[in-house]
Amino acid sequence: MLKPNFVFVMLRWLALSFLLLGAASAAQAAIPASERTVLTNLYDSTNGPSWTINTRWKGDVGSECTWYGVTCDGAQTHVIYIGLGNNHLVGILPSLSGLPALNLFQVASNQLSGPIPSLSGLTALQFFYADNNQLSGPIPSLSGLTTLQFFYVNKNQLTGPVAAAPTSLVRGGSNLCGNSLVSSGNPTIDAAWVTAAGNWLACQTLH
Repeated sequence: MLKPNFVFVMLRWLALSFLLLGAASAAQAAIPASERTVLTNLYDSTNGPSWTINTRWKGDVGSECTWYGVTCDGAQTHVIYIGLGNNHLVGILPSLSGLPALNLFQVASNQLSGPIPSLSGLTALQFFYADNNQLSGPIPSLSGLTTLQFFYVNKNQLTGPVAAAPTSLVRGGSNLCGNSLVSSGNPTIDAAWVTAAGNWLACQTLH
């Protein structure tokens, strides 16, 4: 029969081992600091404390993949989805360039203002939904986004000539209506947006 003291020591050792193993796993699964910075900047610049749901946001390092609306890859090492639509985000979107593996960005139906941030460098981005906000300024350059398929920025306050549309956009899979956008002056660019977003010039809200 094992002595009580020996059993107690063994239980403590096992508990400590599992604790250290869990800590090691969490450390290995942590996203890069640069990606955490983008997330915390998003929270701070869009009044995160007043979001409808902000569960776990700005928690301990290594917890980012459990934050509401954040999804990471299978290895839990990169952010691939951000889904914060209709969540009372108010303010300006920060740079997203620190999220190289980002596949989907969904912030529709909030109260976001200011420009759409540069999307250059987001070579994994396929879905961008920022419709039904108060975003202003021009559509940023979309060159180099070879995977972008869906681009919804309708019902904002965007202005200026449209940027060139990536050839990767799905036919009818984008929406530019309800802004004050104008022709690029290049028939090829304008026609590419017609393919991706329908008769986008006819549905602008000119002021």
